[in-house]
Amino acid sequence: NVGLWQYDMADGRLWATDHCRAMFGIPPGAPLTQDLILAAMHPDDLTAARRWLGGVARSPASLRGEFRVVLKGDLRWYLLRGTTRFDDDGNPTSASGVFSDITARKAAESEADAQRQTLAHITRVSTLGELSGAIAHEINQPLTAILANAQAARRMLGFQPPPLDEISDALDDIIKEDNRADDVIRRLRSMLKKGEPRSEPIATNDLVRS
Repeated sequence: NVGLWQYDMADGRLWATDHCRAMFGIPPGAPLTQDLILAAMHPDDLTAARRWLGGVARSPASLRGEFRVVLKGDLRWYLLRGTTRFDDDGNPTSASGVFSDITARKAAESEADAQRQTLAHITRVSTLGELSGAIAHEINQPLTAILANAQAARRMLGFQPPPLDEISDALDDIIKEDNRADDVIRRLRSMLKKGEPRSEPIATNDLVRS
């Protein structure tokens, strides 16, 4: 499933096999231009495709790129390979190459990636199950502190006069511990959530203090 093409720099003529034309929805007898090829490409890949096609005439290295094409609502993945030929003075004379349909390979890669993400999610859930005791301890600590401070504040309200500074400190502690419990739950939900894992730098000292 390969389409062959060739581009002549001297007269700007672009040639392609009938199968290559069909890969972009171009009729066999229609004049062939780069714009017709680009018109079939997925909007998100247009910028890269223009850069690849433009690079054919400038680079002595082999060209390679992957992009998507939309034909009658059907999404296809193509691989572009091209080579430029030069004259004795180093001027480009022509370029030729192939478009290969790699949709099946991309679908297999996507399926494999989805399975990896599912496996990673199952591993995280299993790990949380094994750490359930530690998790309960992490949540119980701030909840216990909140209860103790609330009970202390309630007792101090019965004093005459009530020690407002100490009551204020108790309320501040309640807010602090509530935020701590919320942070624990938020991180647990983040671990349980399905999705692409993300790596980022972290300060080890901050992690130890936490």
